[in-house]
Amino acid sequence: MKEYKTSQGAWQVNYCQHGKQRTIHLGRRFDSASANRVAKIVSEIQTFRKRGEPLPLEVLRKVESLPENVRKSFDKHGLIGGVGVLTLGELLEKFYETRSHLKTVSQCKYKNCGKHLIAFFGKDCRIDAIQKLDCEGFKNRYLAKFSACTVSRRLRSCGAIEPEVRFGLTSRC
Repeated sequence: MKEYKTSQGAWQVNYCQHGKQRTIHLGRRFDSASANRVAKIVSEIQTFRKRGEPLPLEVLRKVESLPENVRKSFDKHGLIGGVGVLTLGELLEKFYETRSHLKTVSQCKYKNCGKHLIAFFGKDCRIDAIQKLDCEGFKNRYLAKFSACTVSRRLRSCGAIEPEVRFGLTSRC
């Protein structure tokens, strides 16, 4: 990732995508710090793309804070096009696919946890929209119905569904 100033005084960001050199033209209104910030955003996007992960909300907000002409360049180059955050339903479907090798009892356990998560948060809830307070509400809902041991076991199972997100349902709650 390299940002540089052309001989005409306009800033550009060069990066490599699929083995080809690409250039995002920023224009003359940028300074070196702003061009560097755009280069870092491109670098973050490429990192998440290489991992096959959806872009986190922080990166999407950084892109939204850029001027419109730069956002259009990002879209034109395919950096942000088609990028979305998973919903809870999509995440659970992918999780179930990766756990097809488990015994039937284990699969049922995870599907039961998924049912409880969908009942509380909704199938169309975006993963990045789930906050710690929402997780506390989920936990308290089950504390009212079941013993602390049962709730602890279920929360551990729900946390196993997405280790990075964990729905805040581990010992951190």
